[in-house]
Amino acid sequence: MGPASPGRTAGRRQNGSDAGTGRCVQDDLSTALDACARAAVLRIKFNKYHRRLVRMANRYPWPPEIGLALQECLNSLEEDYPDLIDPDETLPRHEKELLVQLVDRHLPVVCRAIEERKLPNVYAQEIRSAFRALFDEDKLPELTYRHKRYIPQLIRASLRLGAEKVSSRWKQHLLELFVNYNLNFMGIYNRWKELRDAEFAAAAEKGDEETW
Repeated sequence: MGPASPGRTAGRRQNGSDAGTGRCVQDDLSTALDACARAAVLRIKFNKYHRRLVRMANRYPWPPEIGLALQECLNSLEEDYPDLIDPDETLPRHEKELLVQLVDRHLPVVCRAIEERKLPNVYAQEIRSAFRALFDEDKLPELTYRHKRYIPQLIRASLRLGAEKVSSRWKQHLLELFVNYNLNFMGIYNRWKELRDAEFAAAAEKGDEETW
């Protein structure tokens, strides 16, 4: 067997160095946090180290053992210090994948409820398009820890609404749910606005008839 190529040797050194860095980051974080006397300083230091780990995890596809070690390190920090995490920090890749799996598993149930209520197909199409745009890595905004919190809440609320059997305003409630959760997709907002405008127009017409 011939000598290892410089590229392979460098790759092993890089992987080993980054994996070691992950362990050092966690050790350094514990030391730094113990030394903090003020809450503001504590938050700044924590997010500095946490951001460093997130960027490391997202840098490129890691070998499984290194990727798993980085995930475990991040999970440990997030479980131990949930109140310190910057909600606008970019999500690690593995957290994005979990959100995609969650939506892929449950969104068909919501869309099926739309179909069962004989609503126009455009509602299901708009909701699917909204999530496709949200998970498109080439589009802004990037997924952050805010999304990690609110997307599961939105899916749970949608499933509860989908299970409702009696509601004279189910269509309105569905669109209001997505607008209230601030799923920033113009198609959903436009469908909601159309409904509201139609309701206002009907109310105004009824008022004119009663006045007449």
